[in-house]
Amino acid sequence: VRKLIMNLFPHQLQFIVDEFRGHVVEAAQNQMQSRVLERLFEYGTPMQTAGLAEEALRQAPLLLRHSFGNFVLQGVLDYGLPEHRSRLVRAIARDAERLARHKIASNTVRKALRSSAPADQEALVEALRSDPRGFQNLCKHKTGSFVARELKHL
Repeated sequence: VRKLIMNLFPHQLQFIVDEFRGHVVEAAQNQMQSRVLERLFEYGTPMQTAGLAEEALRQAPLLLRHSFGNFVLQGVLDYGLPEHRSRLVRAIARDAERLARHKIASNTVRKALRSSAPADQEALVEALRSDPRGFQNLCKHKTGSFVARELKHL
């Protein structure tokens, strides 16, 4: 299905998008189906995949920590509508320090820092640096240190 998606025009992908409606969260937690969702975000139009992004964002806290779901959310950051990207960054910012320390979620936090709109990026940076002691601990943390390094490059 992934190869099919890559070889069809966006308007021809609609039947696949329709099949995922109402099942995005479950699909995002499945190794093969999550990859299909990633390709839909990549090759479909943002308007076409907006409903899929909405479903994923409703369960962002769960999917951020999931080994396959986090890649679907990274697809939203890369290819989603600006309002979806912004909502995802706000969801990350609400629990930024803990997500930055999470082995899986930290990858999406780093991507959000690199690819967000300036205002969203600023809010995320503020959330990560709001507690100086927490930020120092983040710098020393096995996983969090990668997020801290990303902050230093901004």
